[in-house]
Amino acid sequence: MQTIGRKESLSTLAYQSIKNAIISGEFRPGACLKEEDLSKALAISRTPVREALRQLHYDHLIEKDHSHNFTVSNITPEDISQALELRRVMESYCAKEWAKSITERDLQKLQKYYDKQTQALEKSDFENFLKYEEKFHSAIIHSKNNQYFDDYLAQIELLQKRFLILSGSLKPNALEAMKEHQALLDALAAHDAEKAQEAMDKHICNVEKRLLEED
Repeated sequence: MQTIGRKESLSTLAYQSIKNAIISGEFRPGACLKEEDLSKALAISRTPVREALRQLHYDHLIEKDHSHNFTVSNITPEDISQALELRRVMESYCAKEWAKSITERDLQKLQKYYDKQTQALEKSDFENFLKYEEKFHSAIIHSKNNQYFDDYLAQIELLQKRFLILSGSLKPNALEAMKEHQALLDALAAHDAEKAQEAMDKHICNVEKRLLEED
């Protein structure tokens, strides 16, 4: 983890730092997270660390045992299957609805994210690949202006990102994911609602299949 030195909310910065350590695999599933150890590592007091742990618990990134100790949560195939089932329903619906009214500006934004992903893939820069993967999917969900959709997607993306990194399944599947993104872009550009829904549904189903087959 990185120490904290900026003049922002210490609890927010602690949350981001610990969350990044969990997602990157620095803190593996089952690892015990103690306030005292974290506060020393981050060079801050225990109060903002305690607040950060509460938020991480809310995000399902950590679990509390009967002794009130926090450990990094595990990820099971069932977790992935259930999360992607919800993601498929939400994103397929959003893609279908957005295809009816998507603007040229919206399409240019999605194309920019797609191009950035392509560039990152060519450089084997998987950190930026995931960054623009999230932006691409978030733009589709945000099109409905539904805060509940946004919140659920954020939690599912955290879970999926952790699983990708821990399983090492990102690199061999990235090219297939890009082909599926292109099919979705084509359907949206044609304002074909049914094809957009089908493309997204197929993409999420394939994501689940690839993740669980790798596992």
